[in-house]
Amino acid sequence: MCSNILSVVQQLYDHIGIVNQGWLITLGTVDDIIAQTGTKTLEEAFIAMSGGVEEKRLLAWRGQRSADA
Repeated sequence: MCSNILSVVQQLYDHIGIVNQGWLITLGTVDDIIAQTGTKTLEEAFIAMSGGVEEKRLLAWRGQRSADA
């Protein structure tokens, strides 16, 4: 199964792979991946491993959209 909803993945699966820009960047248990990155959730681990954006930056469009209205 492939999913971008990491909270669901964290609840359902023991072993996962994380893909970033078409490349498998890690493979292992959810607990190992979280421990490896020193984070608390799989989503935080993904952001740390992929160089992703923080939630505030990701959701910044909401503020821009309100200002445009």
